[in-house]
Amino acid sequence: MERNLLKNKIEYGIGMICFILVCILVLAPMLLMVVNSFKSNSEMLRNDSGLPEVWTLESYKSLFTTYSSLVKHFYNSIIISIISTICGTFICTLAAYAFAKYKFRGRESIFYVLLATLMIPSEVIIPGQYLFFAKLKLINTLAVQILPTIPAVVGVYMIRQYMLGIPTSLIESAKIDGAGHMRTFVTIIIPSAKPIISSYMILHFLDVWQNYTWPLLVATKQNIMPIMVSLPTLVDSVIGFVPVWGTIMAGSVLCSIPLIIVFLLNQKAVMESVILGSIKG
Repeated sequence: MERNLLKNKIEYGIGMICFILVCILVLAPMLLMVVNSFKSNSEMLRNDSGLPEVWTLESYKSLFTTYSSLVKHFYNSIIISIISTICGTFICTLAAYAFAKYKFRGRESIFYVLLATLMIPSEVIIPGQYLFFAKLKLINTLAVQILPTIPAVVGVYMIRQYMLGIPTSLIESAKIDGAGHMRTFVTIIIPSAKPIISSYMILHFLDVWQNYTWPLLVATKQNIMPIMVSLPTLVDSVIGFVPVWGTIMAGSVLCSIPLIIVFLLNQKAVMESVILGSIKG
């Protein structure tokens, strides 16, 4: 009995140590980013890890005045991410519904072929994608940053697996009541799959928001750049021979705000998805 109690205490202690280490590794850089955003660029040179000697909004003012183009790039990222997330989630949900609840020839084969494409690194298809959109004369437009991010096999897989657990009897009952395919999809399937759909929306938004390689290649004009491409260029900027590290930190905080908002808006549905997943597991 005492041996089991000691063993449990040791396991609990090890678990807590690991938990604290993970929290430090995850939260420390974020906290440092926020604190440093309230320092002036000159103070960042001599104090890059402590609390500000003087708390100031100088870096944020610089972000909206001297580097006001970043605000435009921020809006570009918002537009790209929202459109891609809405369209991508809707298409993935429709496809997942078809693969989960409709029987048609080659359904399983097509689904597994789609899954097989996940084994192909996204960087491999970039040259072909670039040539394709260049032929369509879409380079240096918002459309070329949105269209490739809409389809996502991962989303189809996630939502399809969840929909397999939705009773088919609900769909059959809706058909008996005279509901068509779209009405059944909107009134039965989407509400039933809301937790996984909300979880996927967060993942999709995050993936599009932090996308860097593709926009770097296809968005070379200043007016259509996303924030993730333009923000790193501040590393080479100086004001009075002083690097603008404070402004970079303020820009990083600005980039983080939409991600936090999206998560908070979908937090309840995400927790429902986690709880239901643990129960099914």
